[in-house]
Amino acid sequence: MSTTTHRSFDISQIGMTSAQETVLKSMLAMLQGRANGDWQFSGAADTPGIIIVNLDAVQANELQAQLARYPKKIVAAIHENAAAAQIAAQLPADSLRLDAPLRVMNLLDTLNLAAQRLTTGVVQKSAPMPQMQTAASPLLLALHDLAQRTEGILQIALDQAQLTFFIAEKKVFFEGMVLAQLNQTTAVKVTPLSISDPAVQHAIALSQPWDTLLWQTGLQAGQGALLPWLAGDCTYRLRRWPESGLLSRRAVFVRLAAHFSKELVTPESVAQNARMTLRDVTDFVNACSLCGYLVTGKRAVVEAPAAAASAAADSSKEQKRSLFGKIRSKLGL
Repeated sequence: MSTTTHRSFDISQIGMTSAQETVLKSMLAMLQGRANGDWQFSGAADTPGIIIVNLDAVQANELQAQLARYPKKIVAAIHENAAAAQIAAQLPADSLRLDAPLRVMNLLDTLNLAAQRLTTGVVQKSAPMPQMQTAASPLLLALHDLAQRTEGILQIALDQAQLTFFIAEKKVFFEGMVLAQLNQTTAVKVTPLSISDPAVQHAIALSQPWDTLLWQTGLQAGQGALLPWLAGDCTYRLRRWPESGLLSRRAVFVRLAAHFSKELVTPESVAQNARMTLRDVTDFVNACSLCGYLVTGKRAVVEAPAAAASAAADSSKEQKRSLFGKIRSKLGL
């Protein structure tokens, strides 16, 4: 559906093993003609594209100097070791992530998103990874509102894209670069449409399920922080299993779905138990929320140790008084 300009882009790497390079080249051959743009693994520093950084093989104190050699590239991080997640905090805000080991659909999503950003010039090389998000873009809020509706046809117009949502069918027809404009601050235009409109008939014939678009939006929008309508003091559980096509895009999604499918849990506890980065878990929660997969609950209130000890002591004293009272009663005292 995308109308991304067909351009040539380059892939460079820092720290990738020869085995990873071989797998990447074979996947690029498989994706020839399917990805937005022509992608070549040549390592040209002055050509727009992505720089894949294997965080397992780089030194934290050398990372910034290495990235400075590739000013025209978007960073795509890859790592298997949990310790490398600390280095990820040094990456730019627009950094993407790749599965380790590499997966075809995850690579395709990464290349398409990078092509959108590079084509529209939406690249942020120097901004640090945000620790908190205090506001959402007009587009994100419009999508969140739309996903709560049960019927109707809505059109969302952006500067360089247009989306038509068929709410009852949960389908969307879109043209242009949607995700590249996710964080734009200008207002979006939302217009109700009639099914009798000829343009609507054309759009519904070419529409597709909207879960993929909402899922990718949820993954990208928070940049490691919970979306504004998700409270930090809540627990979460899946109301239903996400579509298999969404989970297959990254290997960790199936594991995360399993952790959130049993009971209400916090993102922090899942990150610790699953040995994943909190950012991966948070992005998954955001995507599930936007698609309507989540049930929300409140965190359990944990008593402070001093208060708990005091309560236990009071209870013990009360039990002793009760026991002495029974003894005194038996003795007629």
